[in-house]
Amino acid sequence: MKEFLLIIRLPLSYGPEDAASVRGNWNALTEKWKSEGIFVTSFIAPADGVVVEGKDRNATKKAIVSSGTKVISNLIIRATDMERAVHLAKMCPILDQDGTVEVRELQPRINRPLDLQPLPAES
Repeated sequence: MKEFLLIIRLPLSYGPEDAASVRGNWNALTEKWKSEGIFVTSFIAPADGVVVEGKDRNATKKAIVSSGTKVISNLIIRATDMERAVHLAKMCPILDQDGTVEVRELQPRINRPLDLQPLPAES
């Protein structure tokens, strides 16, 4: 199995009400993925961070915005290949709210958490 990073971006207009309206769908999807051994972890970071830039290493509180969207969370999932990972990414409820999901294959980690169990064989 390989690990894939799902980078979740949302429109700048996305707010707490939007998040609340989709939370149940996200919870159901991640619980399903957990039961199937697909979900590894997630990192939700809805607030702006600090961006360190350039040779002067200037630090500014902001988000990097691209095409009117900003990163608000990342998920790590397991899949056999990129095609399967993209199939799983298409299940993300955020897509119904004009969000985007970027899928990237991760390099294998040297130290894996002890609680990761192997995935059952796909049928």
